[in-house]
Amino acid sequence: MSSPSEAPRGREFALIWLLAVALALPASVLAVRAVRDLDVPPSAAFVEFNEPRVAGFADAIDGGAVGVVLLGDSRLRNAVPVDAELETRLSEAVGQDIAVLRIVKDWAIYDDFEPLTESILEAGPDLVIVVDQLRGRARGDEAMELLQRQYLWWKLFGTQPWAAGDPDQHDLQTRPTCAPNDGVADRLVRFNRWFELDDNGATVEGFALFEDALRGRGIEQRFLAIPVTEAAAAGMPDIAAADPARLLRPNQPITDDHFCDAVHLGESGQEIFTNWFVEEIAELATRRTA
Repeated sequence: MSSPSEAPRGREFALIWLLAVALALPASVLAVRAVRDLDVPPSAAFVEFNEPRVAGFADAIDGGAVGVVLLGDSRLRNAVPVDAELETRLSEAVGQDIAVLRIVKDWAIYDDFEPLTESILEAGPDLVIVVDQLRGRARGDEAMELLQRQYLWWKLFGTQPWAAGDPDQHDLQTRPTCAPNDGVADRLVRFNRWFELDDNGATVEGFALFEDALRGRGIEQRFLAIPVTEAAAAGMPDIAAADPARLLRPNQPITDDHFCDAVHLGESGQEIFTNWFVEEIAELATRRTA
């Protein structure tokens, strides 16, 4: 049986506990709002790694090379080889020096590339090719909250990917992606987490401004359609196709056997795609320089 002095003490503890809860609840709400209002900058590591690549690309153009830029997601990394190999094949097909700048970002939207676009425009490429879906992708609320939490974690503890000097950036630009254990359902979950697509194929505002800048400088621009497996094409959302006159779509037979997973081309698929791509771009570059 408790003594009379213990009862007031118990009430005091209860009041303190209730007060702590009362203070913690609004603090939690404010913390959630602060995270949601957090302005997440582009990855410093991604920008830092690619700025020298853009500068080297500009130097090659100044030296007389025809400049070709490719912007896309991980599917582009699997579709065509790294810059040097692609440059060699295009230069041989065209009969003059071709400089290639292929920039890739996993789960990319156009805004990921925006910090580099002014430098790309200043480099004066002859042709800019963008993976088709980039023009209509935006970050959804779930993806933004995930990125805000990751950025806040970096601010507190200094972990990647926003810090400069990330040693993984080279692999992120060059190493092919393959996730054979991921089915279409797995890809769809991630797709819906990372993207919002306009069902009518509307172009996101930032990309529309980039297109205007390309036209203003007389730079030719094309969209690139990269195939996926039949199951992925049937099960994953898409946006309305770009202007058919500017859409590059492979006319070579690429089957499910040419993929290493639901959406990424394997080695045999890359070879077929690259053979077609080299012919297509060689024709564009020859017309451009004629």
